[in-house]
Amino acid sequence: DDAPLAVLSSMPHPLYSYFKQRFAQVTNPPIDPIREGGVMSLRTFVGERENCVDVALSLGSSSTKADSSSQGASSSSSHKTKVVELASPFVTETDLKELVDFLDGVTLDVTYDDPSSEESKRGGG
Repeated sequence: DDAPLAVLSSMPHPLYSYFKQRFAQVTNPPIDPIREGGVMSLRTFVGERENCVDVALSLGSSSTKADSSSQGASSSSSHKTKVVELASPFVTETDLKELVDFLDGVTLDVTYDDPSSEESKRGGG
C-alpha cells in the first residue's frame, strides 16, 4: 500500500484513515501435539452410550448413602452398552462391516425410485 499517511496530509480524511494497520505481525506457531493433543485428536467413539442423566443420578445416589455403593454400581452396570473407540473417524469397508457386526447394527435402505424412470412410469400409470 503506497498511499500517504492521513496524518501527514493537509487534506481532511475520514477518521478511519488515521487508524490504518500497515502490516500484520501475526505468526502461527507450529502445532504442539503434546499440549494440544486433547483438542486436536481425531479419536471417535461409536456406539450406544448410557444416558448421562441416569449415570449422574446413580452416582449421586451412591455418594449420599453410605451403604448404597453396590446399588449404584449395579444400576449403572445393568444397562450394558457397546462403545468402540476409533483412532480416526475414517473407516474402511472392512472396518465398517466389523463395526456393524459388533454393534448389532442394521443397514437401512434410503434409496427411492426415480419418478422419471421408465419402470416407474409403467408401474404408476
